Amino acid sequence: MITHVFPPYGTVGGSIRLVKFLKYLSQNQSRWTPTVLTLRDDLDLLLVGRNSAFSLEEVPENTDIVRTNTREFRMPSLFKGLLRNILRKTMLVLAKPADKYILVPDDNLLWSRHLLVAARKLLAQKKYDVIYATAPPFSTLLSAVRLKVETGLPLVLDIKDDWIVPERYSGIKRFRLPLERRMEAKCIQAADQVITVTKKSQDSYQEKYPQVADRINYIPNGCDVDEYLPFWEETIEKFQKFTLVHAGVFSSRRDLSSLFKAIRKLVNNNTNFAQNFKFMIIGRVPTDQWLAIQRCGISEYVHIKEYLPRKEYLEVLMRSHVPVAINYNIKTLIPGKVYEYWGSRNRMLLLDSNDSAAAEIVKGYDLGDIVNHNDEEGIYKSIYQSWLNYQNGIHKQVAVDDLILFDRKNLANMLENVLDKA
Repeated sequence: MITHVFPPYGTVGGSIRLVKFLKYLSQNQSRWTPTVLTLRDDLDLLLVGRNSAFSLEEVPENTDIVRTNTREFRMPSLFKGLLRNILRKTMLVLAKPADKYILVPDDNLLWSRHLLVAARKLLAQKKYDVIYATAPPFSTLLSAVRLKVETGLPLVLDIKDDWIVPERYSGIKRFRLPLERRMEAKCIQAADQVITVTKKSQDSYQEKYPQVADRINYIPNGCDVDEYLPFWEETIEKFQKFTLVHAGVFSSRRDLSSLFKAIRKLVNNNTNFAQNFKFMIIGRVPTDQWLAIQRCGISEYVHIKEYLPRKEYLEVLMRSHVPVAINYNIKTLIPGKVYEYWGSRNRMLLLDSNDSAAAEIVKGYDLGDIVNHNDEEGIYKSIYQSWLNYQNGIHKQVAVDDLILFDRKNLANMLENVLDKA
């Protein structure tokens, strides 16, 4: 299994898909015993990875993890706070020309040489049955195809985010689009099996590559249903204040000013709301988003927890009133937190277009409201209605019977079937 960073680390969020596959392949007594080939990120894991410790505990003891060096720029975790931000921004400015013109499809291409050397060494030492590679980064797929050509082993590609989407190719990067289309086609056509994480992605790839449509599979993201059972079996005491919660990095990729303005309008128009409201963010808040929060004058209502142990995080989800999910203008994407929010049984607010894959899940299972991220009035009305329900002691729970379809135990069985087909 070739994956760039393993396990993901940070606060909440990050795709722990592969960690869960490994855990449940083992628990399901699968015949597959993977070796993970990944980046040598030990320093970051040690100094930053509080959440990674939880993830590593879930990896079966018999899993071999092989870490390689890289030529990528890695920000030393010893640099903290302002100094880290200054160094990071400086390096991004210096690296921008290479990122645009040379490092195609992504700057993680600088890992490829080390990846290939380590993979060839492993393949010479032990018999393997399948090469499995995850993306993004998409440069990993190119290396995996090269290994398939060299060895003749079946290749399975797990594509968590679609490669060719318009949002990735704005401005000067447009010149790369024809080249990356050829790269994508080479990878998809070389693979023995391809895995997508949403039905929209599967449909899109099957439409683009009809000659291999039967090789393109759908295995969604999901959650561990067993984690939620204890909460479902008891009455959960809600936070005293009406609480919105967002889990994961509060990314700079989306202009969230309409959300902040809607909250400002609510606190300015209703004294009772202002006295009984908080917005919890579990995860990192980039400087530009924090400045936008301050400009809107709502910082006193925003409570940030950069890290929470898993159990405490789930308790916060359960005790909150409205979980907020934010999609990033990629219609085939479903944020993994949507499934975790579903497990909380709270009706969520999804900021996304109405025709996205995430919106289809929320509408299809009646999980909450869908409002465009630019629709300040729509966001205001959704939160206000939830506030009125809170005031009147009404708590509408969503049904969780169908969440079993997205239980990670079942998803691991789906992966096993794909590996068997390869």
